[in-house]
Amino acid sequence: MLQSTGEAREAAAPGSRPFWLTVFGTLLLLLPAIANGYPLLFFDTPAYLTAGEGILSRVGIVEKVHPAAAPERTAAQPAAAAVSPDGKKDTTGFSDARSIYYGLLADLGRRIGGLYVTALFQALWVAAAIVLAMRQTGPRGTKAKLGMIAAVALLGGAAFGVSVILPDMAGGVLLLGMALIAAFPDRLSRGEWAFWLISIVAAISFHKAFFLVAIALFVASGLVSGRPLWRGRAGLLMGGALAVSAVLTFATEPVVERVTGVATPHVPFLLGRTIEDGTAVALLRKECPHTRWATCAMLPGMPMTAGEFLWDGTTRNGVHVDGWMARPVAERSQISAESRELVKRTVLNDPWAQFRAAVWNAFDQFVSSGVTRYDQSAQMAKVVGAQLPQETRHMQAAAFYQRPAYLAAASAVMIVFCLGSALLIVAAVIAGRRFKRWSPPITFGAVVLMGAVLNAAIGGALVVVVDRYQGRLAWTMLFAAIAIGCACTAERRHRPARPAPGNEAAAA
Repeated sequence: MLQSTGEAREAAAPGSRPFWLTVFGTLLLLLPAIANGYPLLFFDTPAYLTAGEGILSRVGIVEKVHPAAAPERTAAQPAAAAVSPDGKKDTTGFSDARSIYYGLLADLGRRIGGLYVTALFQALWVAAAIVLAMRQTGPRGTKAKLGMIAAVALLGGAAFGVSVILPDMAGGVLLLGMALIAAFPDRLSRGEWAFWLISIVAAISFHKAFFLVAIALFVASGLVSGRPLWRGRAGLLMGGALAVSAVLTFATEPVVERVTGVATPHVPFLLGRTIEDGTAVALLRKECPHTRWATCAMLPGMPMTAGEFLWDGTTRNGVHVDGWMARPVAERSQISAESRELVKRTVLNDPWAQFRAAVWNAFDQFVSSGVTRYDQSAQMAKVVGAQLPQETRHMQAAAFYQRPAYLAAASAVMIVFCLGSALLIVAAVIAGRRFKRWSPPITFGAVVLMGAVLNAAIGGALVVVVDRYQGRLAWTMLFAAIAIGCACTAERRHRPARPAPGNEAAAA
């Protein structure tokens, strides 16, 4: 079979081509940070950096610098609990909702060369993952690969997840890795296996939500035609990676508690979700007059959103009710301890209402794919300014500050392309089953779509609907749709032409 000029050139320089593609992808993924004039900050950014600083100071590499004042509480999620003037509200400086592993890398990057180094590391990792994934699926020509990288970065929104100082970009790498292992286990080289397994462990260790997505996808992959992730050699390697990830994820808390001597209250995300749904509020109003739940102290502020319950608090009928994070450690621990029983009683009290809410939340999260939560606002400056004063000044001088229109436009583009990609993948899966033309690219797309659906269900039904939860990995659906389209085009190009009706006898 003849090679095109582009394919021949690529084969002649196999080493240099991926390198320059990765460089191009890295720069393109940093475009929002470059256009803004500084990497994007988020309400949680100080918490991650503080966790990393705590590790470095503990081992004596750096001296921990305490901020002059605690961050103010606003309508956004604070980085850590406030410390009251009378000292009654203690804080451990660590939250089980924040990865110390990502915090360590992010803080190291900041100390080496500022937050641009952290953003550069994120962009390089995601660009390498995209380029390596295109070795097995996607276009063959260099120009087409450049176009695919540009589409995924700018139309799919990958560049925004990379440019913010959060572990959000890891979700897309996780889905790419698991989908490639499901679809092409026999075609991956040892180097590719090493890259994807290490990336999967890192992605899961960076965020607990990704652990839930990975476990759910590992099990649910049996629904994909003949390619469950738990089968054969791939299953052993994936199972080992998930086991290592579980140790890294859940062994952190007891180690931190032993080192610091302070117990870390678990964030009651699921209780906050049921309170926003209203189902837990109905239960509390029925039981609080007769039962001594610690959560009953927050009933005067209900109904609440999950964010108000967990972080912000609210003022209702002239009474201010603090959120969970602003309460004393002992009270937080008590609310966390009873949260599982409250959620169980909530479901038993009105199972149909909770089921309806969960289904709607999952659907709402799937279609709510965007980056509007990354807006660089005055509200964010209040939260992060006390702990990151220098970085906050850079944020306030940057282009996106108080200009959310940029991010709203990017979100609108993302929704169109990501939902359109999901429909194309569904069509390919249906066609593959109906016409018995199932192929590895379709397996790849099916696993990516399944991971995106599971992410929406876990984020929306168990935590809260926020567009960044889906936006941080929705670009993988655009990648998969393009990959399937390229595979179909290549198949048609190489399919032998049918003879014309008049020439059938001559051809025979």
